[in-house]
Amino acid sequence: MASAKKSILLIEDEPHIVMGLRDALEFEGFRVVSAGRGRDGVGLWKTESPDAIILDLMLPDMNGYEVTRQLRARPQAPGPVIVMLTGRDIVEVDAEARAAGADGIMAKPVDRRRLLALLETLLQERRAA
Repeated sequence: MASAKKSILLIEDEPHIVMGLRDALEFEGFRVVSAGRGRDGVGLWKTESPDAIILDLMLPDMNGYEVTRQLRARPQAPGPVIVMLTGRDIVEVDAEARAAGADGIMAKPVDRRRLLALLETLLQERRAA
């Protein structure tokens, strides 16, 4: 189970996905804040300093690559773990997502158990670095 001190910023514009992921993450002990637009997510990142960000690739105002590049351009050590979600073929978007600064990528629909396992692994690696 995740520490109650860990926080997640969820940047996703589909309300049913936000609700499902919020429920699963909070059940595991994470504190969750969310935004439905990329710019709002960047703003919340500045004020909330989350441990991890779960980010949709396709947002109404900007894509996940651009959001990730903006987050990685701001100095913050070691910075949040970023996991990008996509409805597209992962093979098609993986290289660009990682080049932008994403730590992981998952296909939609999201398997909550796999997402939680990925987050735990990435957060542990970040702590060890």
